[in-house]
Amino acid sequence: MIVLCLLGSAVCNWLVGFADSFTFILVSWCLNGLFQAIAFPLMMKCMAPWFSASQRGSVFGWWTTSQGIGGVFSVAFAGYAADSSWGWRAAFQLPAIISLGLAMCIPFLLPNIEDSASGRMMRGARQRKDSNMLATPVSRKSETNPESKRKHSNNGVSIARVIKIPGIANLGASYFCIKLVRYTMLAWLPMYLAHAQGLSVSMAAYVSSLFDIGSVVGAVVSGIWGSDPAKRVQTINRLCFLTGGCIVLYSSLESPGLALNVCFMALSGFLVAGPDSLLGGAATADACEKSTEGLDALTAATGFVNGMGSVGAILSGSAPVWIFAEYGWSALFLASGAMAFLGGTAILPIAI
Repeated sequence: MIVLCLLGSAVCNWLVGFADSFTFILVSWCLNGLFQAIAFPLMMKCMAPWFSASQRGSVFGWWTTSQGIGGVFSVAFAGYAADSSWGWRAAFQLPAIISLGLAMCIPFLLPNIEDSASGRMMRGARQRKDSNMLATPVSRKSETNPESKRKHSNNGVSIARVIKIPGIANLGASYFCIKLVRYTMLAWLPMYLAHAQGLSVSMAAYVSSLFDIGSVVGAVVSGIWGSDPAKRVQTINRLCFLTGGCIVLYSSLESPGLALNVCFMALSGFLVAGPDSLLGGAATADACEKSTEGLDALTAATGFVNGMGSVGAILSGSAPVWIFAEYGWSALFLASGAMAFLGGTAILPIAI
């Protein structure tokens, strides 16, 4: 399924790169979003069983740097392409080629969980390590427990059951707010720097890419900070409030110079990356593992939480337009800060 999602995304990006019709571009881009949305929960399902709760924060923190690193290169390349003879279409054609290449590599690079788990167990037995130290998938360990087998024998978990898992609704609501904030920043920072600060299109793209660079570092650091499952949600909560404070403070600056803009891009990306990384990954896996559903509910739970985040990402394309048109740049940043505060408030009941 992951291979099919990558192939679908590659085709959609390629079609957008050659399309001339707005309707055709709209349909292709919607399908691209669909393929990518399906892929993320599947990747979570592949990864989560390999790591214990204490490992997930740092591991998923490193893993989610991919979106920040990809964002840096994509924004920088899009800005370069827009000002070059290649044109804006190249910004879609190159990702299509990369997605196609990854789709061809995945079947050979992604290990089989069952086979690899068996190899790890055999090596651990030979070394006479304590069973708690074995790096076996958590879901495989649960198979040795008959009660766990009966509990998770039904792999189909409905969304209604997922929402009833303690904390999942809070995580989804918080992720909605954080995704709305992050995608608003990603979409509007280049335009703000170009129109309000007077930078060229390419320079605005380069400076705004610091937001993604900061998010790469932030995802790793927040994963380390949130390595303790008992304090993971508290870490997310603090980072949400710090993100809101950073954005509100930036909105109060009338004419920030290049240095302040650079600092804000990096710091805001650093702060918002932690909640974005942990909410849809480690925190969701923790909530499932603590519940009666176990990790069998992880795919559906990840789909729900990330689906809520996707709704926020969708609104980032329309709500900021209205806010900016009616009230200007300051109001747009204030609203983003307020949403970050709201995201922290949403998980406050499970953070205390």
